Amino acid sequence: LPDETPAGIKDLISQILMKTPEVRPSASAILNQHYVKYHLASFIADTENICSIRSKRDQSCDTSRGIQKSMLSSSGIVLGSREP
Repeated sequence: LPDETPAGIKDLISQILMKTPEVRPSASAILNQHYVKYHLASFIADTENICSIRSKRDQSCDTSRGIQKSMLSSSGIVLGSREP
C-alpha cells in the first residue's frame, strides 16, 4: 500500500487478509472497529444530508433513510459521532 494510506486502513486490510480463517475478524468484528465505525457513520451522515436535500425536492430518500438508521443501530453506531 502507498505510504500515504492511513494506518487504520492498513491495519484493517492486514486483518482481513489473514491466511488463517480462525484469526480473521468476522464481519461483525470489522463493523465494530473504531476506524470502520467512524467512516461508516461519516458516510451515512453525508448520505442523509444529501437525502435531506433531495427529499425537500421530491421525497425520494425516505426508504433509504430508514435502512441506513437500522444498519447503524444494529452495529451500535450513533449518528453525529464523527470523532476520528
